[in-house]
Amino acid sequence: MAETKTIEFSRLQPIDEIGRDGIFVKLSADADEAAALAKRFGIIKITDFKAELNLRHARGGDIIAVSGTLGALVEQECVVSLELVSSKISSKINERFARNAEIADDILVSVEEPEAIDDLLVGSEIDLGEMLAQCLYLALDSYPRKNGVKLDEELEIASNDITSNPF
Repeated sequence: MAETKTIEFSRLQPIDEIGRDGIFVKLSADADEAAALAKRFGIIKITDFKAELNLRHARGGDIIAVSGTLGALVEQECVVSLELVSSKISSKINERFARNAEIADDILVSVEEPEAIDDLLVGSEIDLGEMLAQCLYLALDSYPRKNGVKLDEELEIASNDITSNPF
């Protein structure tokens, strides 16, 4: 039986609703969605995950540009002491979606438009929730450390344990 992939925080935005002048969208994750994302990312907790986005057509409608901000409060484990580390994530969003691979390739080799395409559109919708989840993951501290905890002290303690252990 094929395993179906669940998207923890899905917010589908139909492209045809963007319109000529673009649209403004506010999104937030509920407690269950945030808990599922925390589990997916291997962190303790995510709260207050929200975003404000502007979507507009670019390059004659071949590109959908998404810009705005995302914020969240996260709790991670300190890589040294394993204590709780709380932090506030605040990140700028600047993503571009191409309608097809040819357009993305044209832009990739273009001198006038050096920005890369972040993703290709599949169908007639953009999953803004999944895009935001990926942006949040990239904004997480890969090596969270509690204030005041120094790695050299922990290494010294660990090395003393190693030298006193015959194995």
